[in-house]
Amino acid sequence: MKSWNFSCVMMKTFFFRYFNGANIQVAMLVCIVFLIPMLDFGYQPIAYKISFTMLMLISAFLLQVKRKMMLTLIVIALIILEWLATEFSKPFILQLSQTTKGIYFIFIVFSLIRQTAMAARVTERVIADAISGYLLLGMVFSIGTVMIAHQYPGAFSFTLDSNVHYLNTMNDYIYFAFTTFTTTGYGDMLPLHPVAKSFSIFTAASGQLYIATIISLLVGKYASAAKSKD
Repeated sequence: MKSWNFSCVMMKTFFFRYFNGANIQVAMLVCIVFLIPMLDFGYQPIAYKISFTMLMLISAFLLQVKRKMMLTLIVIALIILEWLATEFSKPFILQLSQTTKGIYFIFIVFSLIRQTAMAARVTERVIADAISGYLLLGMVFSIGTVMIAHQYPGAFSFTLDSNVHYLNTMNDYIYFAFTTFTTTGYGDMLPLHPVAKSFSIFTAASGQLYIATIISLLVGKYASAAKSKD
């Protein structure tokens, strides 16, 4: 009986330590960025919708804000708009959904940076927030790529064996945004329209600025904690 109770305590400790809200948020972002693109094309749209829905709900509950109820109601409205855009396939509803979702994720990114800056020391939660902010910022630029591609058909191209195929899947948008965001740039996807080119430059610069900002914050907090111990 004692061994069973000890096992239950250990399982609870492991769960609450490694499967807290911040880690779940990171897991959802990893799923969206890395795992869903490997699914069969027919399953990707619904998988993205479900994952984005869960991500928006989780991020709302994790933020350390005063008006959490209002934020939750806004998120529910955004989720409804997201699913309506899928159901009716109207360009206006789609653009509105992508715009509001992008603004919401920008708000989340800045809130995570603020939480990281205000943290007293570097903890697992702070590191998880920093990772979530980075991946979320990449998702913001993925959404921006979607909006530009819909507003300016042919703004981006996917080049393979001298044939040009225009980006038309969320997988393509995420791939282009993150290869630009991380300044990898394989060259298989190219911005053609002037707006797309300017947006790509802004994406690449933002990725480097985020890393520089977060690293300086984390290193500064770690150094301060080490100095206070001495």
